[in-house]
Amino acid sequence: MDLNLTKVVRYIQNLSRSQATKQSKQKRLLTSNYTDLDCPDYRLYPRGILLFNTRRSGYNVKRFVNNYFSTDAFNIDTFSPSGSYAANAKVVYDNVVYVNISGNTIPGSAGTPNNNGNWGVLSVGTWVNASGLKDNGSMYAGTQAQRAMVVAALKAAVDGNTAVREEQFAFNLIAAPGYPELISNMVSLNNDRANTGFIIGDTPMRLAPNTVDIVNWSNNADNSTGLTTNDPYLGVYYPGSLSPIAV
Repeated sequence: MDLNLTKVVRYIQNLSRSQATKQSKQKRLLTSNYTDLDCPDYRLYPRGILLFNTRRSGYNVKRFVNNYFSTDAFNIDTFSPSGSYAANAKVVYDNVVYVNISGNTIPGSAGTPNNNGNWGVLSVGTWVNASGLKDNGSMYAGTQAQRAMVVAALKAAVDGNTAVREEQFAFNLIAAPGYPELISNMVSLNNDRANTGFIIGDTPMRLAPNTVDIVNWSNNADNSTGLTTNDPYLGVYYPGSLSPIAV
């Protein structure tokens, strides 16, 4: 199985005006080997590893983080006039992060980064993957990424709601139609309420209508996506939301 690395590669966004007028961003991307500070080190992984660029991809859910590439989070050298800086080297000068965009090794004596066309300001704010990773390390993509965000929000709502755990809040049926991922959370909620309710759990909407697949899911045969919760106050039904057959 391929190991899917989800750290990302990004090209510098803030080049000097003179540099930006020479060629389009697309052409610069074809010739630059610039990588972000948080990109994975290829030397740590076997040849043939599959890389997903979750910062560039439009197939996952992202959130913008201000000051992500900060000097507190990453070890960035302070610029020194006596130093020597390879292509794509990052330095801090006057509390600003710069990157060597010249494509060559340049001496610090060539001038400070804020007054030198060999350097560009590194944008410290960036997009990061918010939809997360699967247990095997691959990213949630497409509709799975959207669902991961919805599921996370629903789980947080169930786990963090103190009002529904109060005794004066009377109900005896708990359900999250279409979301079997919330079964364990609903069981925990019912336990907190001294098991005063019955939980209706759904099977996945795309679970195939055959005995083998249904039994495999109910026994968590793949140790990943199946049913993992067993509780006397829980009933799980197939198909999801219709409930004619108890699993």
